[in-house]
This record gives sequence, structure tokens and C-alpha cells, in this order.
Amino acid sequence: DHVQASLQASSLHAFERQRGHCSDYHGFCAAMGRAIGYPTRVTYGINPFPKNSPSHCKLEVFLPPYGWVSFDVSETQKLAASIRKNEDLTPAEKQALIAAASQRLLSGFRDNTWFLQTRGTDYELEPPAARRAAVVRTIYAEADGEPLPEPDPSAKGQKEFSWMTIHKYEADGTVTYPFKDLRTLSTSGTGVRAAEPAESR
Repeated sequence: DHVQASLQASSLHAFERQRGHCSDYHGFCAAMGRAIGYPTRVTYGINPFPKNSPSHCKLEVFLPPYGWVSFDVSETQKLAASIRKNEDLTPAEKQALIAAASQRLLSGFRDNTWFLQTRGTDYELEPPAARRAAVVRTIYAEADGEPLPEPDPSAKGQKEFSWMTIHKYEADGTVTYPFKDLRTLSTSGTGVRAAEPAESR
């Protein structure tokens, strides 16, 4: 939800509102992980292909002996929702693809269309800022000691000051986004045919 979002990886926002942005999803999951004894952290990175808000948040959990393992709860949930709405799939195909998406999530997955920029929350900035920054999505800015507003560029209808990263990315081959391309999901052993791509990016 790009309208009702804290943009601060707030587990409290996610718990109280029961909705939010990718950072709220993963802030909540990070809090739940810590509550049961697992070290967790929120990570922010950039998707280089064109989209309204190029920054995206994920969750990392420290799981011995593997180390820090990446999970993307919000994109997996959106993928499952798009599978349920896909009228070209049979009920059996939908069930198999959603199960494959869930298994990929639970196994830990970091796609090659996302570049890590920051890890963790509650940053002390240099030079010192008026307050600690909960997360650094792409920029934290102040004017005369006051934090500038940080609306989500993907929130339709918002006209406040905002920022946008500018970059040019040219792939040397076809780049598929694994949270939209159903061919990236493994349904082997289920008897379900390989799915056609929802879209390439």
C-alpha cells in the first residue's frame, strides 16, 4: 500500500494498520524474527529497470550455517495475488504456482534485478543530522535542521516534494523479473505445465 505506508520499516505501523509498504512488511517480519530469537535486519536496494519507485526493501535473517539469507515477503504476496487473478491458469496450475512461490520465499531468495545499498535501521548520519534516520532508501535530506518530507513516488495523487533516482541501465541480454515472470517458479514434480510469462519486467 503506497498510500498508507510509514516508509520507515515500522513494525508498529504494520501491526496497527495491518497494511503498508514493503518496508513495513519487512520491518514487521524482522520484529517477529527477533521475537523468536533470530537476528534479522531490513535491507534497501535499487531495481534498475523503469518503475515509479526504484528503491525496494527486503528482509535478511541470520540462519547458521548459511549466514544472512534474503526474503522478499511483499513481492511474493503480490505475485501470489496476480496468480490467483490470472484467468489463463487452471485451478491446479494456480495452486502449484502459488505453492512454488511460497517455497521459494521460505527457502530464501535474492533475485539478480536488485542491488543492495543499505543494511539495517536507525542510522547515525555523517555529517550529523537533526535526528537518526530509521532507514536510508536513497536519500535523507534536511533544510535548516528540519527533515524534508519523504513521500513515496509510487503513491498516486501525492504532489508534495519528492525525489527520484536517475539512472540509465542497459542490459546485455533479456532480464526477467522473477516476481512477475511465472517461468521462474519451479513446479517440477507437480504435473503442471511450464507457465507463460506474465511480463518480462
